[in-house]
Amino acid sequence: MHEKQATLVLPMLLPFARAAQRHGPKVVAALQSRAAEQLTVAGLPAQEQPLANQRVPHELAIELLELAMALTGDAALALHAGASVEVGDFGVYEYLLRSCATLGEALTVGAQHIALLHDAAEVEVLDQGEHILWRHHLELARAERAGMHEFVMASFITATRRIVQADVSPLAVHFIHAAPSYHAEYERIFRAPCFFGADYNAFVLPRSAMHRPLPTADAALFRLMKQQAHELLERLPRRQPFRCRVRDAIAAELSQTGASLKAVARRLELSQGTLRRRLREHGTTHSELVDLVRRDRVRDLLARRSEASLETIALEVGFSHATALHRACRRWFGVTPEQYRRDMQPQT
Repeated sequence: MHEKQATLVLPMLLPFARAAQRHGPKVVAALQSRAAEQLTVAGLPAQEQPLANQRVPHELAIELLELAMALTGDAALALHAGASVEVGDFGVYEYLLRSCATLGEALTVGAQHIALLHDAAEVEVLDQGEHILWRHHLELARAERAGMHEFVMASFITATRRIVQADVSPLAVHFIHAAPSYHAEYERIFRAPCFFGADYNAFVLPRSAMHRPLPTADAALFRLMKQQAHELLERLPRRQPFRCRVRDAIAAELSQTGASLKAVARRLELSQGTLRRRLREHGTTHSELVDLVRRDRVRDLLARRSEASLETIALEVGFSHATALHRACRRWFGVTPEQYRRDMQPQT
C-alpha cells in the first residue's frame, strides 16, 4: 500500500540548526551542505511560496537530525533543539494558537491543524476527568529512533510556556522509547516526572490548565489565521491517518468477516503482528476500534432504517445474533436498541 511522502514545514529544522551552532561552525557548515544537497534532490516548492510554508521530506529531517547528533556527539541534541524553539519558528500554526482565548482552545485547535507542521502526525486532546492527556503520534518515527519524539515533546512544552507566558509544567510526561542514559536531562527540560516504554507519547496536564487565558488572545487574528491555515491545508496532498485507514478497513469487513484481525490486516496489506504493534503505538487496539466502528454504525442504522429488523442490523455490524446487539447497545447507550430507535424518531 503506497502512501504519499510525508512532509514537514522547513522552519521546523531551524531549532536543530540553532542547537548545532553551539558545537561550532564546522558542524553547521556540514549540516548546511547536506541539507542543500538533499533539498536540491527533493526539489523545493514553488518560489512564490513563502519560506515559512515550504515543506521538506520527513526522511530528510530524520537524516539531518542523526547527522547532527553524530557530528556533535550530543545524544540529547533533539531535546536541546526542542528547548531552543523561538517565537515565530512555526509560522501560521503558532500564530493561530497564540490568538486562541485559552490554553485549552489552543491545544484543541493545535490538534486539529497539526498537519500544518507535519502531515504524518496525529494529536489528540483527551479528557480524563481531573486530568487532560495531550497525546502525540508520528507513525513514521520508530520507538528506537527517539530523537523525533524528544524534539516534538520538548518543542511543545517550550512553545506552550512562551504562549502562556508562564512556567507551565506537566504533571507527567510519557515516551514510547526506552529510558536513555541522559534521562536526567528530560526532567531538567520538562520539570516533571518522565516515564519511558509507554504506549504513547503524551503530556498529562491538570484540568485547570485548560481554562488559563492566553495573554496573546486576539479574536480577529484568530479568524484570519484560521482562514489562512485552512487554505494551506487545502494545498497539502491528502494523507489519511493510520487509525482512519484501520477504521475504514474495519467498516468494510464488518458484515463479511466480523472485521477479524486477520481480515483487517489482509485488507491493509500488513501482517497481524505489524497491525497489532502499530495500533499499540497509537494507544489503541483492534478490538477497541472494532467496538467504536460498530457503535457508530449501529447508531446510524437505528436512526435511519426504522424498518430494518434488529437481526438484520446485528448481522450488518458483524454480530452473530440480535442478543449481542442488545448487550452492546446497553453498554454503549444505556438503553435497548428498541428504546434507542424510539428516542431517535422525530416527534410528531
